[in-house]
Amino acid sequence: MIHNTYRRPVASGAPRLQRFTALWALALLIVASPVAATTSEELLERAIYAEETVGDLDQAIALYEQVAEQADANLPHVALAHYRLAHCHLRQGRDDDARAALEALVRDFPGQKDLVAQARHQLATLESSIDWRPAPWVDGEQLHYRIRLVGGQQLGLMRMNTRSEVVDGTPAWRFETRRFIFAGSNSYGVSRVSVDRETQRPLVSHFSHGSLGRHAATYARDGIEIKNREGTVRLDSAGVFDNEQAMALMRLLPLEPDYKTELRLLPIWTGIAVDVDLEVTGRETVEVPAGTFDCDVVELSVDNQTFWISTGPERYLVKVKASGAVIELAGVDRVTEDAPLPFAIDDEFFTFAGTLPAGWLAHPFRQRETKGVVRLLDTDALTISSLEFDQCPKEGCPGVEETAERELKGAQKRFKDWTLRQDSWRSFEIDGRSAIAFAGDFDNDGQPWVQYRIYTLSEDTRFEFIFRVPADQFETLRPEFDAILASLRTR
Repeated sequence: MIHNTYRRPVASGAPRLQRFTALWALALLIVASPVAATTSEELLERAIYAEETVGDLDQAIALYEQVAEQADANLPHVALAHYRLAHCHLRQGRDDDARAALEALVRDFPGQKDLVAQARHQLATLESSIDWRPAPWVDGEQLHYRIRLVGGQQLGLMRMNTRSEVVDGTPAWRFETRRFIFAGSNSYGVSRVSVDRETQRPLVSHFSHGSLGRHAATYARDGIEIKNREGTVRLDSAGVFDNEQAMALMRLLPLEPDYKTELRLLPIWTGIAVDVDLEVTGRETVEVPAGTFDCDVVELSVDNQTFWISTGPERYLVKVKASGAVIELAGVDRVTEDAPLPFAIDDEFFTFAGTLPAGWLAHPFRQRETKGVVRLLDTDALTISSLEFDQCPKEGCPGVEETAERELKGAQKRFKDWTLRQDSWRSFEIDGRSAIAFAGDFDNDGQPWVQYRIYTLSEDTRFEFIFRVPADQFETLRPEFDAILASLRTR
């Protein structure tokens, strides 16, 4: 099991200048005084003074051991003595002695919940064999990936962003992953996890998926709290990393041929941590859309997953192969602030472009020779929407109002309890062309949703824009939908 690397604490009150030699001597005489302390509280005070002010760890250890051995001592005092004794041993490099003191605290003082939680966390760090490398990414790094079948057919997109932030005073990295698969109507998701920059310990995590639902987790030393529609789950946090930071963790590992380790990963949508064995099985040169990279080949024990991590200073995640699908690095850029994103299709059949709000993801593709589609994933992965356009038949397309009325009737037949929203039918213009928009409520697997449909025509092309969203989010997202419409250029 792999846990965070331990950083030994520095005694906050230790004297630092030679001119305080006399005070040092005086303090040593006081601490070494043969006068016996009569209570655990007095012994504890003297031990803390020896540790933090004088810096005499041997004397502090002797006093903490006296507290720990007192049969009639105050239990909180004894528990604290075990904890501070462990830290003294750690500062002296005696990890085995520290582990014994922490294990005694966990075993013998279950009622001291705060100290036990800290001891469990410290025990987890003692088990770590990972010497994390410095972060290879820069603030704002953005990696673009294509997802395809092993045979080559395109399946979807993934985008990974890394941003610097501060979480409750802790300097952190936030890793955001956005993905969707074109073949499945619910195969889309967004995850965000913030981690302590120094220890890689997860702090907060959010996971949203079309099929797996929406989940949020808070990580603390005394446990993990996961919230979703079903309620709240609490788990032990010792040694656990969030599943959504796993790709970043692999970029931090000291990878080299024959390297092996183990990571304990928690997919918060399952609430079950999994121990994953990891091994570097060789090195290969890999060619992907973003270029050619020399890579360490990393095999995982879960689902026969293979990862290719570049050996260069950036240590990019270049390629992943799992469950018959391949994820390949398609591009690298940097986004230093949230900004709108352009998208376009420009070929012999169509010229079509627009701008997305910050945080959205778009995939334009040709569905067939005469039809194109842009799939859209919103910031919080509430749904996948689409912009579709196809060539009119030789006899021409029906007018925009006739088209909208026909599609309204089709929606009312196709979707359960589809009801036109009062006063939602409106006429306006998109890129100087007449357009019709309307919205309707419908039942989506027992949940109230809204469809927002827009239609317009050019000389030889019919455009249909369909936004689907949970009803309670419609008014919030509608301005973003309308901003996309206002940006469209169809010439």
